[in-house]
Amino acid sequence: QAHGGTQKMKKAKDPCWPALFPEDEIPGMIKDVLDACVHLTRPPKSEKRPEEAISRQVYQKLRSMTAYRRGPLEPHFESWLPDLDGRADIRFSCGKGIDTYFVFEAKRLFVTYPRGKKDSLVKEYVREGMMRFVTGKYAPFQCSSAMLGYVHDAALAAARSAVTTEIATNADALFLVRSLAASSTVADRQVDDSFHLLENNRSFLIYHLLVSIPTE
Repeated sequence: QAHGGTQKMKKAKDPCWPALFPEDEIPGMIKDVLDACVHLTRPPKSEKRPEEAISRQVYQKLRSMTAYRRGPLEPHFESWLPDLDGRADIRFSCGKGIDTYFVFEAKRLFVTYPRGKKDSLVKEYVREGMMRFVTGKYAPFQCSSAMLGYVHDAALAAARSAVTTEIATNADALFLVRSLAASSTVADRQVDDSFHLLENNRSFLIYHLLVSIPTE
């Protein structure tokens, strides 16, 4: 069934086929990312790459956590993916090979630009974020990864509603089976997930973490 966790992807006979990211590590990892987002600060208006600046804060807090200093799970910031065709905002490796990883793709939501213009950026969240998993640009051999939405100038409930609407608009392109619903994998936190059945019958679960970025 789609809800409540990932389905196992059939492995090819090739012995070099990458291993699946260990599912039992995912709930704790998501909680750690959420904990790292508790005291984020808004970058100054002069910051040229504000999204990257926020993700750097998340990474710096993750790398100070004892578990990741011991391994085998390791967070990486702005790291090149194995095919060198893209960089992941935050990528967790697990020691099972270069293609076995879990990505947090970060996007800003509901921003106000320095000159006062406002933009929800929900289209970018879906089309330039989620679609990277759907097309296989990110995590092409895995069963799950996550979107991390930095919500600036809106309530989290409003941001979630807008993202849900945009996902519905792009349901076919997303190969959507089930849209946003409260995740039972991380039941004690405000985490949603969406379920997708991609090409070659590969099931994929995208976790959605929306976090507030406080005003200056």
